[in-house]
Amino acid sequence: MQWIRQQAARPILLILFGLAFVYSQFSIAIILEAANATELLLTLQTTFEVESFTQRLAQADAGQLAAIGEHFEWDAYHPIWYGAFSLCLGALLLNLNGIDSQWNGLLWLAPAMAAADVVENALHVFMLTGDIEVSAVAVFTAGLSATIKWMIVGLYSLTMLALIIRWLSLAQRD
Repeated sequence: MQWIRQQAARPILLILFGLAFVYSQFSIAIILEAANATELLLTLQTTFEVESFTQRLAQADAGQLAAIGEHFEWDAYHPIWYGAFSLCLGALLLNLNGIDSQWNGLLWLAPAMAAADVVENALHVFMLTGDIEVSAVAVFTAGLSATIKWMIVGLYSLTMLALIIRWLSLAQRD
């Protein structure tokens, strides 16, 4: 992991993956907001019960369902961009703070959140296209994957914020 940390800590990679992440995020937001589908997507992501999932789908209009489907065209790559950006940010901040390599395991959270998102997205796409049945197992697994993703995103974001604050306070002392 030390080699990955050193490679990922390059500012140019942080910038490139950051730009791809922001562009992708805005593109997804524009698609969902244009059809008033953001709330629907977030509800589907965090639903654990098949009845709630199918009820929300039944209540959605054709434009919302089309936007959900269209957003997956971007969301197929989105975990790559934010996962790589998060890895680069974490690696750079660990280096800037002079943090020992024993903390490199923290960087595994970046691909873990992206992997959870891929599982969630795949299950939602397969259920929405009819490739798999909308079942209790599929809905629960997708909801669990989304919840794990959002928990990791929150934990990682707070950790990165703490590392930024630490770096700024160290820089201020010098």
